[in-house]
Amino acid sequence: MTSITPIEKRRGRPRAQMPALPDEILSGMSALEKEHFEYFLYAYEQAYERRYGRLTPTARINITQAGLDYIHLLRLQGEQFQSRKLVSQARQHPGVQLRAWLAAAGLQERDIEQPKQTDEAADTREALLKLAAR
Repeated sequence: MTSITPIEKRRGRPRAQMPALPDEILSGMSALEKEHFEYFLYAYEQAYERRYGRLTPTARINITQAGLDYIHLLRLQGEQFQSRKLVSQARQHPGVQLRAWLAAAGLQERDIEQPKQTDEAADTREALLKLAAR
């Protein structure tokens, strides 16, 4: 007699691991830039987990892209200091791009410092003011 083992069903989609960055990106960084990049990823992933819990795949992508823009920004600043010329690129400036990626991940500094909390007293006061205005 053969025994039938039940198949374990999983809910939701299977969790995929984020693939590694292409070698061209990492090999193009100096050792110091790699250290900065890894530290940036570590710091923002920790901040995300403290604030929101589990790190989502889209947040990981946003933080990784922000880390690449961080390295780009460091290079640009180094170039500006060496050449003594200011480089202004407005919307394409890496600092602007970096802020946009961090905002997409919900990791702007003001968000990290002040966790989301509901203030029932303020909500009640606002509701009463609206009623009083009628």
